[in-house]
Amino acid sequence: MNKEEIKSFTLRVSQSNPTELVVVTYDIILKYIEDAKKTAAKIREASSSFLGDVHTFLGTSDELIALRGDLEASCKGAVRFIADLMSALDMQYEISSSLWRLYEFAQMRIIRAQYSYSEKELADAEDVFTALRASFDAISKDDRQKSVMQNTQSVYAGLTYSKGKLDEISIDPHQSNRGFLA
Repeated sequence: MNKEEIKSFTLRVSQSNPTELVVVTYDIILKYIEDAKKTAAKIREASSSFLGDVHTFLGTSDELIALRGDLEASCKGAVRFIADLMSALDMQYEISSSLWRLYEFAQMRIIRAQYSYSEKELADAEDVFTALRASFDAISKDDRQKSVMQNTQSVYAGLTYSKGKLDEISIDPHQSNRGFLA
């Protein structure tokens, strides 16, 4: 995940209510899985010409060692966010145990993929979070709770003077000393 994507997710988190926060978390996990799938495909492609074991081949190239590190970082990022979701479950509700099993299934698939370089394992986890995201996104449209984070700046997007480029600006409506001081 690059810096711009992190910035975008941070902005979404700061503006989200509790249900939207779950949707954003699913989006973050899906982004990590997408990155891991791309990296696993690159590893498989680069090692396809090698006649031996893929794990032996990975130790022979600096580029592949870097790809392996990228795959590990993506998988660990997804697993970390899944663990956060698991820790937030209130197990006194029946749905929590169902979500726990789904999270655990996806987490195990991602961990396996980290060591097997399997896009299939990552696709299984991706399917779980894609379905959950669609469900929580539908629920979030009816959720009228306020943002989880209070005292954050409002963010408005608008066109600036820079030739058709869309920039995000932050404006605090309570700040009275905006503009030039004479």
